[in-house]
Amino acid sequence: MLAWDADANNPVESEYIVMEEAQGTQLAEVWDDASIDDKISIAEDLARLQSQMICVTFSSAPPASVTAEVISHVPEHVIQDISSRFVVGPVVSEAFWDPERTQAVTGQGPWLNPESYLKSIAERELAWLVKHAKSHSSNSISAEVSATPTVSRHRQPQQHAVLYERLLKISPFLVEYGKSNGQSCLWHWDMRPANIFVEDGRISSIIDWQDVWACPLFLHARIPGMIFYTGEKMLKLPSNFKDIGDEEERQALLTKVEKSLIQHFYIQEMYGTNPDMVETWTAEQSGTIEHLMTYSENSWRTGLPPFRQCLITLWRHSDQIAPNTECPIHFTDKELHENIEDGKLWNANQDFWSELDGVVSHDGWVTLEDYEKAIEMFQAYREEGLKTLQVKKGVPSKSR
Repeated sequence: MLAWDADANNPVESEYIVMEEAQGTQLAEVWDDASIDDKISIAEDLARLQSQMICVTFSSAPPASVTAEVISHVPEHVIQDISSRFVVGPVVSEAFWDPERTQAVTGQGPWLNPESYLKSIAERELAWLVKHAKSHSSNSISAEVSATPTVSRHRQPQQHAVLYERLLKISPFLVEYGKSNGQSCLWHWDMRPANIFVEDGRISSIIDWQDVWACPLFLHARIPGMIFYTGEKMLKLPSNFKDIGDEEERQALLTKVEKSLIQHFYIQEMYGTNPDMVETWTAEQSGTIEHLMTYSENSWRTGLPPFRQCLITLWRHSDQIAPNTECPIHFTDKELHENIEDGKLWNANQDFWSELDGVVSHDGWVTLEDYEKAIEMFQAYREEGLKTLQVKKGVPSKSR
């Protein structure tokens, strides 16, 4: 960053940030066509970069004096320089800066420990539900649709509040699970191909550094999406690969091996410098906790089912979180049944967005190149939706 000003009262008459130009090509433009060797090199580069950030941890001193602490192999003059120049500021998460939510929170951090951070999320959303949820529910959905039990539950503030009350109760339980990796470390949580630039098969630049923050690793640090692979691990092609005549089967095997190798070398590189980080990724229920942090951020927007399901999973597998400790939350048979029914509608909604994947993101963002295609897709969905409504109401199509 070369210069910045957060106050519009300047000669430019606008807030601004002047940054060094990112060198190289945006990874999103070349990742799909890159060779396996280049993909592995990029994955290893990314692991090394993230390892360097993880090495910077932060103390639990009062907020005004929180300073960076760097591991012992870093020269003393570097430690002193960092300690004198940098402090931990407020969290960068958009949820804490939403205009309505800023009125409902006591602050945007920093927090002294993971439990305080978790509780602040629950308290923020509980306060928002009391002040704003009712006004949002009246205009967001038609009376006919909202009359269905599933949608009706989603628009009842109390249904959301019950889950956030449970998040408050389970926070100490989760902290016990993550105590071995609960220190705050530097982390860039948006390491997607659009924010990575490459040159000659290696990472040359990273952008969107406004997304860097100090967070407990067990809550937020995850393998980047372009590397993360949950399928069958296969590090080499089967011995009979050349004899397979079906082209789709051959391509499926090639893809499986490629994804396996990319994640394997990424993890191996990370394990060499941060074995605790890898253990966090592979621990039981680590994925559930990651999803809990995503879906608890704003359940009014993302829906009840995924947030509720995360809490249900943690309750059912509490022995994997904190053995020999009673789980502080519980769900009734009625709630479990309602979650299944609610999940059907939520999954249908996700299927809709899956069809738009690669064209329109969930927040409505579309590239200039895909704009016309997005318009055509939404027009087609609109026409299909109108036909469905006409059939349900018995209205002849000509009258519409």
